[in-house]
Amino acid sequence: GGGLATVPPPAAPAMGTGTAGASASDGSYERNLVLELCPPGGMKAEPPLEKLVAFLRAIPSLDADLVCPVLLDCLEDGQPWIIKAKALCVIEKTLGTADEHGLDAYSAFFHACADEVQPLAVH
Repeated sequence: GGGLATVPPPAAPAMGTGTAGASASDGSYERNLVLELCPPGGMKAEPPLEKLVAFLRAIPSLDADLVCPVLLDCLEDGQPWIIKAKALCVIEKTLGTADEHGLDAYSAFFHACADEVQPLAVH
């Protein structure tokens, strides 16, 4: 039996840069990271833990101007509630992690967009 077949190989970055922390200038790397954290499926309204941990570890090397708009997109009207719930969770954890690292770009972005985020925080 091929018992090893159940474990998928780690996904290589599509850009072939060789460094996981390097982002493509178009923001596709960041977009993919966020979308993996906020999939429409699943039973739980929170991101997959192992992916969230890896994402939070990468925060210092990511560009807030590429990450934050994607998270904001996940909160738009018409998105399934489960995606919104996951995105809010990611935003909360991201802000905490960014603060620990002294990165104010994340909090500045969401502070500027508070009008869009605030109504969702109050269920």
